[in-house]
Amino acid sequence: VRSGAATPGGLCVENGMGVPVATLLGQRFSWHLPYLLVCLIAAVTVGAIALWLPHQPPSGEESMRTEMRALRRLQVWLALLVGVVVLECVAAACYKAAAPGTVALLTAPRDVPRVVAGVEGGEQGARGLGPALGGALYQLSRALPFLADAVSYTVTAVCVRAMRADLRTAPPGAGGTAPG
Repeated sequence: VRSGAATPGGLCVENGMGVPVATLLGQRFSWHLPYLLVCLIAAVTVGAIALWLPHQPPSGEESMRTEMRALRRLQVWLALLVGVVVLECVAAACYKAAAPGTVALLTAPRDVPRVVAGVEGGEQGARGLGPALGGALYQLSRALPFLADAVSYTVTAVCVRAMRADLRTAPPGAGGTAPG
């Protein structure tokens, strides 16, 4: 119960402090740095789990079938859900930190206000329509909203991978960083 109660507090700290710190690091050094720090935090977390998780010798009764029976328990699904929510929040913090700098790098200076307004409009629209669309998809099938989310992330990853723009910032004093 304590860890469940601490999760919202951690998310508030992540949004209240993590996004500004990640933005500052990205602007001062490189947009790679916040992502690298998230990866390092994840690696330390997994290492700590491996180090402090008590060793339990196998009993000889384990099988894939018996292990999968754990999915019948609500607690397992709730733990998985908390993991997904935390991962989603970390990804959102990274996005919020990287988005302003990326818009500045990909957009001509005269177009930045228009592009930022479009991005913000899209985000506000998603906040307004997302829950309704998710609820409608859930009514069709419990898995459908999650499948739609997975597809959207896959499309986003493919689009990011296909970008050809150079997102490295110019050294200080070398002129503008935005193309065109």
